[in-house]
Amino acid sequence: MSQILNSPQEQDILASSKQAMENVTASEVAAIGASAVAVASSAAVEVAEPTAPAVHLPETCERYYQRVDRCFAKQPENSEELRQMNQDARLDLVADKPTDKTCAALNESFNGVARNLGCE
Repeated sequence: MSQILNSPQEQDILASSKQAMENVTASEVAAIGASAVAVASSAAVEVAEPTAPAVHLPETCERYYQRVDRCFAKQPENSEELRQMNQDARLDLVADKPTDKTCAALNESFNGVARNLGCE
């Protein structure tokens, strides 16, 4: 597992994610902050209603995470760990309520990683 975290591909993924986050506008950050407050205030309701419908990501985000999953599934080593990290990142992003623009930036930032991993 430490080999994955210290691999050049992981560093590319981290650098790409940082670059994508730098491309997010201040208004998007403010919107995410406002949604985080709304999520925190509604947490009690979610606990009281365990059958509440799951929050879904925009289609652009879903396509991005599916692309990453397909890429990681093709890896000869540690594919399950990579896929789990991708799923964890997806679940983390759900709470941020990202926009299509944010997910498009994430998808674009993955282009280099996909090439390096031989996915596309």
